[in-house]
Amino acid sequence: VDLTGWYLANQYTNLGQWAFPAGTVLGPGEYRVVWCDGQAGQTVGTNLHTNFRLSGGVGSVALVMPVGEELKVLDYLNYTNLAPGQSYGDYPDGQMFYRQTFQYATPGSTNNATTTTPQQGAVFINEWMASNTRTLQEPHGLTYEDWFELYNPGETAVDLNGYFLTDAPNAAPQKFQIPPGYVIPPRGFLLVWADGAPNRNSSNSMELHVNFALSRNGDDIALYAPDGRLVDLVTFGAQTSDVSQGRYPDGSAAIQTLSSPTPGRSNVGGQTSQPPVFNLGEVRVNGSQINLGFQTTAGKRYQVQYKNRLNDPDWLNFGTPQTAAGSTLTVQDNIQSQPSRFYRVIEVP
Repeated sequence: VDLTGWYLANQYTNLGQWAFPAGTVLGPGEYRVVWCDGQAGQTVGTNLHTNFRLSGGVGSVALVMPVGEELKVLDYLNYTNLAPGQSYGDYPDGQMFYRQTFQYATPGSTNNATTTTPQQGAVFINEWMASNTRTLQEPHGLTYEDWFELYNPGETAVDLNGYFLTDAPNAAPQKFQIPPGYVIPPRGFLLVWADGAPNRNSSNSMELHVNFALSRNGDDIALYAPDGRLVDLVTFGAQTSDVSQGRYPDGSAAIQTLSSPTPGRSNVGGQTSQPPVFNLGEVRVNGSQINLGFQTTAGKRYQVQYKNRLNDPDWLNFGTPQTAAGSTLTVQDNIQSQPSRFYRVIEVP
């Protein structure tokens, strides 16, 4: 891919912020490190330096390509709550849908989803559902609340007394302290209700209730040991209602959208099909009308979503889910007076 005429930006109001030098070519399967250090004058050959710096903790970076006489965002990352030493990106590499925080940065090589080194007493955040509308009813209030599960992969029980759970690992790592009485047996699970109702905890139930809820637009879940050591951390993006994500197999580094929710039980059947991919050859604009084509798998159902600005908090559904009859599916939209619109496609059950 010849990147001549392409750009990187850390703000969506200035898409032409930094241009790749003429003749910059990315070979098949090649990774290229770009230093975002505000020292563009240090660029020599393939040693690239931008004229901007990335913000620590919270920020954005966009890859921009020319389309006719306009600049269009081809790909982007919006990151939040990054701690020093962490990175954020795609996992697996090279797709636009599954993104997460990495504990080990790997500039110039494939992304590494390893979290904490497994050790005696290791516990994993194994599955979560941040938009539970009809899947699992909380037994006290008989309402549908956010939930996640913890998994003990070891051969001995883990007593969680004094451990901390949080959805704000940077701002409030000790947001909720687990009370006495919660022990995960060997290769066992603990169901945690993120319902903001810790008063529902009882010695008569092994289900835990914490003082926070999860955001369906994307969030963090972190588990800390009593001494403040990070035990596990997951970061997830926007969620589909009644679809869970988690580690498959249990306790592994691979995080997937799961075929069916299994709260308090072993995860099953992560989705292995390839995510839908926009085919740029099928993006056509005629006035305010736009035709979008994307690759599909026959029999799978897809939902197109959109935003008018990338920093809008929510993705909005464009129409209803559609079932693909073949290898491509095309939808039409009329953006009318909107100056911009961004799309994504998700596979739904």
